[in-house]
Amino acid sequence: MTNVLCPMPKAQFFDATGAPLAGGRLYTSVAGVPGTPKATYTDRAGGTPNANPVVLDSAGRANIWLDGAYYMELWTGVKTSPGSTLVWTQDNVTASLLEDSEVTLTDVAGKTLRDLFDGGYDLTPKTLDLITKGPWVDVRAYMDGLSGRPALAAWQASPMTVDVSAAIQAAIEACRLKTAARLTADITSPYATTASTLYFAPGIYRVETPLWFGIDTDAVGWDATKIVQKIEGAGAILLGATTGKPVMDLSGAFGMTIRGLTIHTEGTTTTAPATAPNVGILLARTGTATPNNPSAGLHQFIDVKIMGHFMIAPVYNYASEINQWTNCFLFNRSGKAAYYATSKNETAGLGSYVTSDYATIDHTVQSAYGDFFTGTTIKQSTDNPNAGGAVVWVEAISFGPAFVNCYIDGSGSVAMPNIYVVKSNGEAGTNGYTTGLRIISTQFEYHGVDQPVVEVAANTVLIDLTLRDCTMTPSANNVKVGAGGIIKNADIQKTNADATGAPVTTGGTGEIYGSQARFFPARQSVVGTTWVLTEGELTRDGAYHAIDLSGYDVPKTAKYLHIKLMAETSAAAEANTMFVRGYGESTGYEGLMVALTPPVSTFIVYHEGLVRCVENAGVAKIEYSVPANFNIARILILGYYL
Repeated sequence: MTNVLCPMPKAQFFDATGAPLAGGRLYTSVAGVPGTPKATYTDRAGGTPNANPVVLDSAGRANIWLDGAYYMELWTGVKTSPGSTLVWTQDNVTASLLEDSEVTLTDVAGKTLRDLFDGGYDLTPKTLDLITKGPWVDVRAYMDGLSGRPALAAWQASPMTVDVSAAIQAAIEACRLKTAARLTADITSPYATTASTLYFAPGIYRVETPLWFGIDTDAVGWDATKIVQKIEGAGAILLGATTGKPVMDLSGAFGMTIRGLTIHTEGTTTTAPATAPNVGILLARTGTATPNNPSAGLHQFIDVKIMGHFMIAPVYNYASEINQWTNCFLFNRSGKAAYYATSKNETAGLGSYVTSDYATIDHTVQSAYGDFFTGTTIKQSTDNPNAGGAVVWVEAISFGPAFVNCYIDGSGSVAMPNIYVVKSNGEAGTNGYTTGLRIISTQFEYHGVDQPVVEVAANTVLIDLTLRDCTMTPSANNVKVGAGGIIKNADIQKTNADATGAPVTTGGTGEIYGSQARFFPARQSVVGTTWVLTEGELTRDGAYHAIDLSGYDVPKTAKYLHIKLMAETSAAAEANTMFVRGYGESTGYEGLMVALTPPVSTFIVYHEGLVRCVENAGVAKIEYSVPANFNIARILILGYYL
């Protein structure tokens, strides 16, 4: 027997002072149409209508049963009588949907489970709200025993062993059709709340074949109707048993919102199963040819948990841009990382690239804007026996990622950095740089000098590191840079290693420039402004030319020059990039560049940052290259670091 809270048996109304409205009058009309009377009833059966207006008794009470929605007016008396006043009005007054479900076998007679869950049948509004949740598609509706899909009863009896991949995929395809229908009806708002939602009820769903949510852009191009816009999965667990393949494949997908879903694997605490996936969620671009290789991304992950044994990582991201992770949990007991981001998909850590069963995923360098993590835990297991990994693996990302109020734990049995920045596989010199790693108010848990908070690999460049207001264990190498590696524009502030105030320390043989180096502003020019080299002083022929910095009071001991570039071109030419770098540096990305996509007119591009100063013949030098088609090319010298 199930007990429920007793509702108010009779409606009671009050005047403006809070006293029972004795003899009050309740006028009821059609919702949205004041003045068009609509009856209420004295009992549930609706056989006897109330008077309209309903006359309240001495305690302000009346028996009022509703039929749909109403517009209501409450008066102290007959509203046309002198002295009667209006207490309130309210439109769209309805009975509670939970007051009486009225969903019986008669209501659903002749309708399949799929009809009810998908909203494919024209049910009454009350039944529609209670069962179908509007445009939601419930995966249980496709456990129908057809086309290789399991029966609902079989899944309910043994959810840990019955593979429901085919049923989930069928629900995904139905959700795509619903999305397409809604986009056709409302093409002006493709991401509105009318988008279809894939619904996982609480329970365990065994997945042995990767679930395909993405788009094969080589086959269909960019088509928003092919995307499942929303997934709701609070209390649901996808038991990933895909044996070296992703559990959820979002390749080519764009703008999804996934909430509450958990992905788990088989296996024990210390032993990975034979069925271990390589990836929990695969984020990637698809297609090999322009324009069929658009940016993928802009997903929102909320309260999503991905944990267990993954051969690579719970999340693998190849050039899927600007995804947001809020209050999530990423935990790997095996594998390379808990979060793996790359712009090339030819991984330095794996020596191979990740593929999809459903679409072509390239492995060339792509622009990749990093993900944003808020309130998220990212962790490698203390039982992970694999060396050479990291908690967060960042491989040549154009911008990002960013971590705010997160918890990052690299306390594995094998020493590994918390965040590891490395160039892409096959990149020469310091090519394959990463720009913009932001870590704010984040707690790190790790042990030993070989487990730094941030480690930049040998011959790798990280431009713009922000590390602020974080908590970490004391170590000789809180920030570590390998031989030939560089961190430019390091901003490390208000970050203590422990409660005693031990500061962040650095290690390795590479170089760090920014807040830890002393800055000297440039000497002012005769007109009181920063020194500027204009297009009249710069040779514009596409070749590299040296600049002797001694004329700008930059000493030969200067390590980095802080400059700003300005450029403009209106020519439709291939030679459309201006470079500034250290003198004689012929390989790698060692400085700044301004890249313009021609034709560009009446538009000036700015770029500010640091370039290395190189001592030559007793003076500090840099060099530049400006194409002949540039209308404007200027270098502003703001200062230097020793």
